[in-house]
Amino acid sequence: MRRALSLLRHGVFVVRTEGVRSAVVKTRRFLAERRSRTSSFSFFSNDGAVSARRPLPESDIALQIPLPVAPNAVVQNDIAVIIHVYYTDVFKEILLQLKNIESGFRLYVSTTDDEKRKSIQGICTECGIGGAEVRVFENRGRDIAPKIVGFSDVYKKHEFFLHLHTKKSPHLSSLDGWREYLIQNLIGSKEIVRSILLLFTSDEKLGVVYPQHFYPIREMLNWGFDFETAKALLGRAHWELSKDSVLEFPSGSMFWGRSAALAPLLDLGLTFEDFPSEAGQVDGTLAHAIERSYLHFAECAGFHWFKVQTGVGVGSARSGALLKVEKAEDPSIVEKVYLPLFEEPGRSDLLMGRQYGELRPLRISKSNKLKPRINLLLPTIDPRHIFGGISTAIKIFDEICLELVDFDKRIIVLDSPVEEGHLHGLREYALNSSDGPAVIFEAFDRRRRLDIRKDDFYMSTAWWSEYLRISSIARFQKKAFGRRARALYFMQDYESNFVQWSSRWAIAESTYDLDESVIPLVNSEELSSFINHRFGRADQIVVPFRVNDTIRNRIRMVPKERIILCYGRPAAARNCFEIIVDGLSLWQQRNPIEASKWRVVFLGEDFDESKMWPVQNGAVPGKVTLEAYAEYLSRASVGVSLMISPHPSYPPLEMAHAGLITVSNNYDTKRISDRSGNLLGLDFVTPDSVARAVGQAVSMAEENVGITMAQTEIRELPFVGTKYDPRKIAALLKDGTAG
Repeated sequence: MRRALSLLRHGVFVVRTEGVRSAVVKTRRFLAERRSRTSSFSFFSNDGAVSARRPLPESDIALQIPLPVAPNAVVQNDIAVIIHVYYTDVFKEILLQLKNIESGFRLYVSTTDDEKRKSIQGICTECGIGGAEVRVFENRGRDIAPKIVGFSDVYKKHEFFLHLHTKKSPHLSSLDGWREYLIQNLIGSKEIVRSILLLFTSDEKLGVVYPQHFYPIREMLNWGFDFETAKALLGRAHWELSKDSVLEFPSGSMFWGRSAALAPLLDLGLTFEDFPSEAGQVDGTLAHAIERSYLHFAECAGFHWFKVQTGVGVGSARSGALLKVEKAEDPSIVEKVYLPLFEEPGRSDLLMGRQYGELRPLRISKSNKLKPRINLLLPTIDPRHIFGGISTAIKIFDEICLELVDFDKRIIVLDSPVEEGHLHGLREYALNSSDGPAVIFEAFDRRRRLDIRKDDFYMSTAWWSEYLRISSIARFQKKAFGRRARALYFMQDYESNFVQWSSRWAIAESTYDLDESVIPLVNSEELSSFINHRFGRADQIVVPFRVNDTIRNRIRMVPKERIILCYGRPAAARNCFEIIVDGLSLWQQRNPIEASKWRVVFLGEDFDESKMWPVQNGAVPGKVTLEAYAEYLSRASVGVSLMISPHPSYPPLEMAHAGLITVSNNYDTKRISDRSGNLLGLDFVTPDSVARAVGQAVSMAEENVGITMAQTEIRELPFVGTKYDPRKIAALLKDGTAG
């Protein structure tokens, strides 16, 4: 009951502060997360087997075959059909289905003794199949060892293969029909075969195609007693296996494949002696571990996989969602059917993601689209929450996009829902489109999968977006495509100190350890000096301060008035709102007659006027348009804008540019008065130091009251690195990738 009341109070708070839409989205996310929290974190199931994470039914999607275009497909000839025959009585059933492979194929058959070999040869002759190569191996490793060890030489001779075997499951009557289901979905008709082969030729990175799981087996899919063996085996291929990753594999061990996708497994050099002698084992052997690892090895080789299903027949009725497409090259196939096995979905349930909403991991899908794309990671595009940092990031992104005319572009919104009204000024972008030249993707709902291309370039704009890029996107690109594309980290401040000494601080600090694929783009000369001093980075690309064109053009030559313009944001701790209020109040109380002539105006954020008490003669227009801001700059005579960081912040420089005598502060390598004679820089920020500085500014500004003031240019400062040029950034993105 107490938990329910707490959730209710939190829901009311979200509605009041963020609106109904945000509350609905967060509620859906909460329910989805609760639903997905299964026993996958538990070590073992009730029978002692290692438990596994499986996709929810709605995300367990298979591609429906045959495809509509299958009758027109060109069929390959370079195919090895590899069949292990333990039960000769069902071999003929399989051979009769092979007639649906219309192209030429080479048949390779393994069995366990000479008597079976003779029977197999007779059945091949009876079915009119000549040239079959039959090999006899000892009865080890079920069907797996003969295919991987016994026929290891075959894969270099053929680009594609088909694995089949005479499967029976005598230990469970509920699995009757499993073999027939698998055969039907792999070679059940000419159209099915043509469809599968068309998928391979349409997607050069497709490594394995296998049937959706036979329905009665779906509840049995887990690691069983094979996890440690699989972990050791995959470790030899440099794969760090986690049981939190989704377990997906060709259950029943029958599938189509591209030979190159098995290379990491074949290169291990396994022998028959690595497999235990046959003793009727139903789990816990190397063969069972390999069966569960086929797709992992394919991903090690840089390939992905698809599940397919005809949607009819035994085992299909309740087998999950089917994706219907018209063309084999449809990008939605890889985005919806393929679930990367190197992801760790449980990261969303870890304490960091639960405690800090901005650090919730992204859900990702692989895209085969080849067109390069530049992506901007933003916390929000809600106009109510867009300040100088986001505005500047969008402006620079637009400038770079103009130089990348052959690129698609996408804005990814991480931390707030996107509403139709937020798209003002971004009309060329389609919201949540799966494709297109300009897209806004709402990643606030982490259930929505973010598609990643091989040539996707990302520009992060905050410590948490850079961390998500590193931990999710770059890691995915490396696994899925073999390399990370170049990226831009737009540093707009030393953001570690925004979050004090904490887990957030540790994560923020880690983002400044840039690898060779990341271009450090630094906002302001002062910040470039600090980044070099703090992290020894001399390879920065620096964006010098520029007065916003709208502000510059809208400032009017009008008489200055007795107005103190304050950048007041209670929500931004680094702007020291409390010190500004107390400093103004101290100055007013110490100089009541003089102060009574001056009005105090707080801009930057909407807040209740009670927060500025006991300041007198105050007003809170709050967050205003750039045009309205320029009007205040035209008339005001004194400015107050603090920024406890190495970044100078835009407001004090804009105020000084408009002729206001402006109180601001120094910090580490930042000496704010170097920018303009209109700036007063405090070494230590306290209410008393602000009160004294306001008094000094008022005295200096009195001589300007009633007269017009020309705009004062803000001085450029020396910086460490090279000057920002969007053409150079574009060239770096086009030319360079890191391995």
